[in-house]
Amino acid sequence: MAAGGGIPKLNLLAADNHTDEDPIKIGSFEIVPVPMLHGSMIDYGWILRNKNADGEYVSIVYLTDCSQISDRSIELVKAAGGKIEHLVIDALRESPHPTHCNFEQSLGYAERIGAVHTWLTHICHDRTHVEIQKYISENLGKYPGLSEIVRKGGSVEPAYDGLEIEA
Repeated sequence: MAAGGGIPKLNLLAADNHTDEDPIKIGSFEIVPVPMLHGSMIDYGWILRNKNADGEYVSIVYLTDCSQISDRSIELVKAAGGKIEHLVIDALRESPHPTHCNFEQSLGYAERIGAVHTWLTHICHDRTHVEIQKYISENLGKYPGLSEIVRKGGSVEPAYDGLEIEA
């Protein structure tokens, strides 16, 4: 039977077969898997990186659908990400959840990673965008590293529908 008719042709790659030294490559673009936990299940985030004109990595780090990011994975992100322009991170709500990071966890991970711009995502509907931004503003002082990034022109904000980022 000929391909088509709504039948997808997929070439799936096992994320755990790739590392910082052997990333998934699409042209000059590289993708490095980052192991995380979604409750008790192993899940993966992604370092999406490319080299700039100086040969240094610039990246977007996507860590969503997770409840815990190990120290080892944080170190992987910091080592393999180069200059991290954007961090997109799971931040479901203010209160704890068994399979998703809450705001406090996300801000703690964001501080350790140190991206120029942090975007909280995978947010539930119990707070408005404005209320989440207010929460961030009121609590940013607990995270001196993030406060310093914002002071230097970076940002920590809730993501929103239609957001486009690039590095």
